[in-house]
Amino acid sequence: MGNPFSRFMRIDVPAAVDCAANGKNTAFEISILADGEIPFPQVILYAEGREHLVKDEMIAESKAQEEGRFAYTASVPAGLVGPGEIGFRWKAVGRPTFIGRGKAIGSKNI
Repeated sequence: MGNPFSRFMRIDVPAAVDCAANGKNTAFEISILADGEIPFPQVILYAEGREHLVKDEMIAESKAQEEGRFAYTASVPAGLVGPGEIGFRWKAVGRPTFIGRGKAIGSKNI
């Protein structure tokens, strides 16, 4: 790893997540921009008293347009959580994390 990150520059989460007919979330993405490479990036979702880990092939990395910045997109699969508040945490091995909370998914939108 040539340029390990020291801080998150931006985190983008959807303003709304739809529920599918089965009452669970549809697929959505959470993106982050960091000032360097993130070792083993992971996103942990907290909902309904459970944790759901998004990692490995579910996280895509691309070098951002500005030199030295890296963008990551976590693709959260459908069907993980039902209606209620979703918390999340971007995690990197041996580095700081970011913890945030989203609004509840409902019959239509958060």
